[in-house]
Amino acid sequence: MAKTATAPKRKAKSPQRADAERVEAERQRAERAEARLQRLLARLAERGIEIDEIGGNDDEAQL
Repeated sequence: MAKTATAPKRKAKSPQRADAERVEAERQRAERAEARLQRLLARLAERGIEIDEIGGNDDEAQL
């Protein structure tokens, strides 16, 4: 009779390690998003579109 392969059992992560991994994953996502934004701003600048500030309060713009 052939044995079936079973996945190795994983050791449970401590809550602190799981939190640290989530924080690191979020940091990496933020870095990738920042890099994408910088590339987009560079492409816009090549087309003569300059953006000095992103976001902000619309109420301030009306003052």
